[in-house]
Amino acid sequence: MKIKGLKGRFPIIIFMVIVFMTNFATMLDAQEMSAYKTKYANYYIFPIRTNQQNFLSGTMGELRTNHFHGGLDIKTSGITGLPVYATAEGYVSRIKVSTWGYGNCLYITHPNGTTSVYAHLKEFSGEVADYVRNAQYAKQTFEIELFPKKGELSFNQGDIVAKSGNSGSSMGPHLHFEIRDENQVPFNPLLIGFKEIKDTTPPSLIKIALVTLDKNARINGQYGRFEYSVEKFNGNYVIPEDVSAFGKIGLQLLCFDRLDGANNKNGVPFIDLSINGDTIYSQKLDRVPFAHNRHILLHCDFATQMATRKKFNKLYVEDGNSLRFNDHNDMKGAFWVEMDSSYQANVVLKDAYGNASSLKFHIVGENKFVSSKNKAYHPSPNNILMLTDDINKTDSTDDKAAVFTQRKKVEILPAYVNNNESVYLWDLRYGMPDSIKIKNNEAMKFNFQAQVPYKQEMKVYGQNFDIHFFKKTLFDTLYLHTEYRYDSLKKKETFKINDKYTPLKSNMEITLKPQKEYNQEKAAAYKVKNSKRHSYIGGYWKNDQLNFKTREFGEITILEDSLAPTIKALRINSKDLRFVIKDDLSGIKSFNAYIDDEWVLMNYDYKRALIWSEKLDPKKPFKGELILKVSDFNNNEKIFKQTIQ
Repeated sequence: MKIKGLKGRFPIIIFMVIVFMTNFATMLDAQEMSAYKTKYANYYIFPIRTNQQNFLSGTMGELRTNHFHGGLDIKTSGITGLPVYATAEGYVSRIKVSTWGYGNCLYITHPNGTTSVYAHLKEFSGEVADYVRNAQYAKQTFEIELFPKKGELSFNQGDIVAKSGNSGSSMGPHLHFEIRDENQVPFNPLLIGFKEIKDTTPPSLIKIALVTLDKNARINGQYGRFEYSVEKFNGNYVIPEDVSAFGKIGLQLLCFDRLDGANNKNGVPFIDLSINGDTIYSQKLDRVPFAHNRHILLHCDFATQMATRKKFNKLYVEDGNSLRFNDHNDMKGAFWVEMDSSYQANVVLKDAYGNASSLKFHIVGENKFVSSKNKAYHPSPNNILMLTDDINKTDSTDDKAAVFTQRKKVEILPAYVNNNESVYLWDLRYGMPDSIKIKNNEAMKFNFQAQVPYKQEMKVYGQNFDIHFFKKTLFDTLYLHTEYRYDSLKKKETFKINDKYTPLKSNMEITLKPQKEYNQEKAAAYKVKNSKRHSYIGGYWKNDQLNFKTREFGEITILEDSLAPTIKALRINSKDLRFVIKDDLSGIKSFNAYIDDEWVLMNYDYKRALIWSEKLDPKKPFKGELILKVSDFNNNEKIFKQTIQ
């Protein structure tokens, strides 16, 4: 992988290798699509506006905030109510009605063992709608999940199964469509080759980031993460300047794919990285196992996403990442840059239709400071603690920092110096510092509590809170640090556990030990989003301590919610009941309507804060005493009463 003495930009031999790799990667994509087409030839039809061009707002495998997108988001021209067709014959195996997530969702199992999924529906077809409504009335609940037996509800290919909508967590009218294999793993429907979707547009690359993956690695003579803008040159993306690096390096991409006729930025499923012609990382995101969905938090640069909302795709595999849609070298996609050596990097990005784009750039193996406009972002990566100190004219560049850890004092030299700044790096595996003092500056204190091992259950006890880590809580070893604050003006306690830049795989259990007294019937835990926004977590009180589970680090506070939800009547007559229901803090937990003590189904769209009635017997008018009860998560209840004549 090392070519000594290689200088200049893109020698002919390397350029030929790049062209070959690009064509070879495109050929592999064609083979991938051909395999799916062969297996499922003529088996499925497009589920909406069949036999005419459709447009997508989302593709399968797309990078979302905390999961990979499981299917296609098909546009419906901004309206609801379009007919949705069974993509193949089969029986309804599952139906779910939910306030959140997929909203109204239908699952059809087909004779070949696959299952098609239709989500965010406005309503189900006649017999399915009757089946669901009867079950909702029988159980007296709006939200419901049903599993009909084979033969109860069946459809032929092309039958209307529902109407498109905007239910659940949908942010606009569309149809979410999936096809899952025999093991309920979604695969990319575009690989079947639906003629309704046109795509001749190659993926786009916005920028890349290079990351030091070792304490001794450097990029531009520095430790951290550096972003580089790209330019187009002869139809390919390039980085116009050479990259100076040394040691273990990782590459990240900020990229997207567009389909013909739509401006939406969709995901890029296939990515290959080669160094000097050797492929060291290959991503083939053609299916998304639900069991590993949350591992997207390691597949993307989570810290950068939390800081900037930009999702950079890592072309290397972090420890703890169990995703199986990538192949890589022994360094898991990372590569080693040696001194006085040159490297040619080539990245090929491909969409489901085989359209490809390529990036090429040159890396020079050297360890020297290079002044660059590229931004270095340091979110306290992994186990390395970074500290900086300004250098005055009288300072020595050999000034040591004193690290106080485990009742010992360890002196360290600057890892490097750039411009007027000394940079110190401390590996937390050698000890979690109580404080660090640089020159005559005031010592910086740290609140490290414990080193929590990966895949081990552990309980950490503290003055202000206890934390229970389960075996599956962490992606990797954690260096736990906590902080307690009390704002005497706002009379508000804040409990901080690590920071929002560290992802969790699953829940941890927290016990808060507040110093302030609360009305425990009305007080609950809330995630602090910012100074004005809080997200309800909940919890239960025991021995004046608040217990709850969460899978997010960051700031948590305790708030009291003593205000009941509000109810505003929009329509009350013999045919229809409509209300707007809102809550100012903990959120709507339940709502139930009764007429002369008989339960009435109320549908709910949280985005519009709207509930509306649906009769069991459409011919029977509403008449009698109406009572509507709405409760929030702190069990504050509002009751509305009115007589319907």
